[in-house]
Amino acid sequence: ASITATSNAINVGPAAATHFVLVAPSAAVPGTAFNFTVTALDQFNNTATGYAGTIHFTTTAASAVLPANSTLASGAGMFSATLNTSGSQTITATDTVSAAVTGTSNTIEVGVAPAITSGNSTTFKVGTAGTFTITTTGSPTGASMSITKVGSLPGGVTLTNNNDGTATLGGTPDPDTGGTYSLTITANNGVPPNAIQSFTLTVQQAPAITSANNVMFSVGSAGSFHVTTTGFPTGAAMAITHTGALPMGVSFTDNNNGTATMAGTPAAGTGGVYPLTMVASNGVTPDANQSFVLTVFEAPTPTPTATATATATATPTATATPAATATATPTGTPAGTPSATPTATPTATAAQSLNISTRLRVDIGDKVMIGGFIITGNAAKPVVLRGLGPSLVSSGIPASSLLADPFLELHGPNGALITSNDNWKESSQRSLIEGTVFEPTDDHEAVILATLPPGNYTAVVRGVGQTAGVALVEVYDNNQAIDSELANISTRGFVQTGNEVMIGGFTLGGNNNATRMAVRALGPSLTGAGLSNVLEDPTLELHNSNGTIMIANDDWQDDPIAAAELTANGLALTDPKESGIFTSLAPPGQFTAVLAGKNGGVGIGLVEIYNLR
Repeated sequence: ASITATSNAINVGPAAATHFVLVAPSAAVPGTAFNFTVTALDQFNNTATGYAGTIHFTTTAASAVLPANSTLASGAGMFSATLNTSGSQTITATDTVSAAVTGTSNTIEVGVAPAITSGNSTTFKVGTAGTFTITTTGSPTGASMSITKVGSLPGGVTLTNNNDGTATLGGTPDPDTGGTYSLTITANNGVPPNAIQSFTLTVQQAPAITSANNVMFSVGSAGSFHVTTTGFPTGAAMAITHTGALPMGVSFTDNNNGTATMAGTPAAGTGGVYPLTMVASNGVTPDANQSFVLTVFEAPTPTPTATATATATATPTATATPAATATATPTGTPAGTPSATPTATPTATAAQSLNISTRLRVDIGDKVMIGGFIITGNAAKPVVLRGLGPSLVSSGIPASSLLADPFLELHGPNGALITSNDNWKESSQRSLIEGTVFEPTDDHEAVILATLPPGNYTAVVRGVGQTAGVALVEVYDNNQAIDSELANISTRGFVQTGNEVMIGGFTLGGNNNATRMAVRALGPSLTGAGLSNVLEDPTLELHNSNGTIMIANDDWQDDPIAAAELTANGLALTDPKESGIFTSLAPPGQFTAVLAGKNGGVGIGLVEIYNLR
């Protein structure tokens, strides 16, 4: 066992005071009293309970009410002070006898905590300059008042602290930035607590219709087309309507989600062109208005009297203009023909279209080239689409007049984009194109391979970078043995003169039997589709593969036999100045239809080529 001992209690008292500790609030309001404490400590930070000196108070504030010289009780005391000068201030206590015994308080932020006094939301509009001022109260203010935000802003809009107690939210929202932007605004002047505000910026965006401006339905077949929009607000706030009559069996429904659906099965006898105006409205001006064309294809019904031939159709009085004749021979077809060997057919079967094409000057806006084609039959048809430009120099067209970089789009029956191509060598289908008769001679040209079920399709050719020039769109039957065929092509574009008239080509084959063909040239009636600057008086020529004019027509009713056949087959034109040809052609062979303006007229025109079998 150890031997221990404990002393008597030793009373250890504090030493003499060596310094003071002052504890004050971190913030104070100017002119408002607050309490603070003073404690005298020895060198070991023990409370110097025996301190009996007198304390004098000073402050960094230029204006203040401080306690008079005071003593402490048992080394501590509580005092009251009023600071009138905003800013970071301190209070100092000093022994009146020994200046070395002193102490300074923590920093006291003298001022008024910030508050955000402006509203918590504002609304801007895409493309229009907007501004909103954030205002605050508090002291200090001016450059001492920092105003910041957390959260994303639309492109074109910024938040600027003005260093005067305000901030400016301003700018012009970039295109397609419509929506709601949630922000957190913070004001900080060093006096706690900071002011925090949840803020909402709403960017309105006028509506735009982003879907195609045309679609083709077929009588007796269900069709559907979706109208799509951009803009904000959207959803139920986006009202989509139309003006203009729809064919029986087709309806239009606003889906209350920024889209609308035109759908149904056109009734028998409703074939034709239906000009509509699509309107999208979301309360933000201006409304979106789109000129839209619904084409309802109705297969013509053959009649026993349909016996007209090219000889009977042609009339001596229907002569062509020299400008159109000079440019008829370039058909723009590949040197070879599709490699598929057609299946033998009974001799009574009419020939089918192996290739359909249109050459035209492509411009921008309503003047791009829009080619519609129809696949009829019972099976999906492999096709090849080409958009050519630079290679047409081989047809004698100056390179400066050609579309340098064609862009090709393929749209389905509902107008939706199926696929597109710019430069064929950049396509995933390059290996299927290279080395075939469909390979273009210029890398900037476009090719699409597709297998399409029977229906109505649209090929659009435009220039990359809003460029213009003469181009050729082609559609090829890539397997003639399939139980379906290319029935017709209709192309709309801006018809000019010389090399820039519209040239529609087609190749017949499959057997040597004659097939009935109808060719129409439209101009004036296109105003019903909402188009302006239309071709006022179209002329039409049908050329053979040698470039020889087989038939020519100016006004379709000038040839009573052809007019009767067009009418009997549901293809009568609505304007007497428009042109129509009805004839029987015996393949194999390449044929060309030339659409020009009478007496050098120019404008938007439409050429249609029907294989009536």
